[in-house]
Parts: sequence; structure tokens; C-alpha cells
Amino acid sequence: FFLDTLKMNKFAMIDEVAGLWLMHNKTLYLSFLLQLSIACPMNFKNYPFDVQVCEMTLASCEYHSKIYVMALLKYTVYKRSIGPYKIIGWNSTINRPSTHKWCIPVFPAPTSAAIAHVTLRRLYSAYLLTVFMPSGFFVGVAWISFFWPADAVPARTVLVVTSLLTTISMYSAVRLEMPMTAYVK
Repeated sequence: FFLDTLKMNKFAMIDEVAGLWLMHNKTLYLSFLLQLSIACPMNFKNYPFDVQVCEMTLASCEYHSKIYVMALLKYTVYKRSIGPYKIIGWNSTINRPSTHKWCIPVFPAPTSAAIAHVTLRRLYSAYLLTVFMPSGFFVGVAWISFFWPADAVPARTVLVVTSLLTTISMYSAVRLEMPMTAYVK
């Protein structure tokens, strides 16, 4: 079974999309098509320049790791994205013993598991263009008011207050899109 699965869809067209092959070296090759939603604990301290590493574990709670060997095939990473993230790495571990808490009551010895780590990097170019550059522009405009004559108080005040309110409004809009955390991002 897949650990930490939130949702799983098995695909079928006319028949189930799956295959089972017996190889010459007495191994079985099982292939099927699934769509998984897996829980991935994330750290947003470097938001929007964050890099996340998510783990996908396929485990067996019935067979010992010396009897039953599980492995995932090599996966070539192409330029793919998942929501606001780009996949930058895929690393799999072959037949690592699993000591997951779900397996211990059923089978106390280490069981076989195939584990894949997927590394995701947030696509931050949109943040640069919609948040950082306009914020820098408004801060620059506010600094221009220091070079105006000292007797132009109303014009300086309007310029600085308008820049401040625009920057606060942009910050509020960005904060609504940020994930909720208990720490400063």
C-alpha cells in the first residue's frame, strides 16, 4: 500500500490499465496506472523561493524485506510542473526496510518498501513580476520625494502616503495567497 495517501484514483478505459509480466530471472513486473494525492509536509520559511522534498512510499506489511523485494523503475524528469512547483528531481530507494507504525501491529519485523523522493521548486518568476518589482518601484517613487524642495509639503505627503497605501494593499493581496503557517515566512 501507499503510505500517507489522501486520495487514490485507479484508471480504467474499456478494461483496467494494468499489466503483469514474468521475467526470465523469476521476477514479476507489475504495471498499473494510478493517480495519487499524497500528504507532503512542507516548509515555507523561504516562501516564495522554497524547495520542497516529498516522499512517496510503497510498502508491504505482510512480507519481510529479505523475502519480498520492492523497487520503483527509474524515472526521467522532464520539464514538468505540479501547480506552482516544477519537478527538479526524482530519487528512489530500492528495498529499504520499512518500520512504519502502520506495519508494526500486523508484522513486527522490517517489511519491504520502495521509496521515492520528489524534489519540487516553486516557480517564483510571477512573484518577481507582480510583487517584488512593483514594490521596489513604489519605494523608489517614495524616495524621490526627498529630492523635492522642502516647501512642497503637500505634494511630498500625497506621494509618500499613496506609495505607502499601495504597498500595504499589495502586501495584503500577497498574504491572502500565502499558505498559513505558525512561523514567519
